[in-house]
Amino acid sequence: MLKKIYNFFFDFQDYLVFMILLIISLSILLSNENPDIRIFQGDITSVFKFIHYPSKWINTLSGLVDENKKLAEENFQLKILNSEMKSLWQENQRLNTMLEFMDSSYFNLVPGKILNMGTTPIYNSILIDVGTISGVSSYNTVLTADGVVGKTISVGKSTSTVQLINDINFRIGVRFQNSRTLGLLRPLPNDMAEIVEIPKTINVIKGEQIFTSGLSDVFPANIPVGEVVKIINLPNSMYKNIIVKPFVKVNSIEKVFVIISD
Repeated sequence: MLKKIYNFFFDFQDYLVFMILLIISLSILLSNENPDIRIFQGDITSVFKFIHYPSKWINTLSGLVDENKKLAEENFQLKILNSEMKSLWQENQRLNTMLEFMDSSYFNLVPGKILNMGTTPIYNSILIDVGTISGVSSYNTVLTADGVVGKTISVGKSTSTVQLINDINFRIGVRFQNSRTLGLLRPLPNDMAEIVEIPKTINVIKGEQIFTSGLSDVFPANIPVGEVVKIINLPNSMYKNIIVKPFVKVNSIEKVFVIISD
């Protein structure tokens, strides 16, 4: 290795000596205080100013990188703020809807907040933050402004377990809006429900709304339940089954009402 370095200096010694002398000469020249030399120094600086371009470009690029990073952080903060404002606006809309529903309802309602989903292995259920202290008891109707959510099945002092309308064991007596025909609604997979053994002579149309019948000690009459989305005529039978889409999407609710008296 040392031999290679020695050979390199030996082969290019003339050039190296020239460069060294040139650097020394320029150093002496640039340090001279003579006015004429100062003018010459300025001319040399103008000629070799391109040497400074890379460093200036690097500094500019570094500044752009820092600025871009800062803008990215500000953009992220604005997105978070916008998301929070949107969430607050939606919450305000929900609260306004709840207040309007409470003001217009003839039921004695207790508002409740959902604490947990699926609280028991037996039922498809939710846990809400109201109980006997608020006047809630077992088999009270639970609803939102859109319609039926379920019924209370286990009530403590400050919490209650609610069996949901999409639980496989849930049943509710309903009435068709147009024909006023009675039926029994039961849940199906995929958040749908069905009413079975409706006579084919009964005129049922898609989009027709379904309400609670009131023929129950649990659910008062005329609470919205869902709407007809499909009619299945059973072959070799006098009956048809009605597929219903419940109004309430139980997986997305956050607040509910409990009817403690009407």
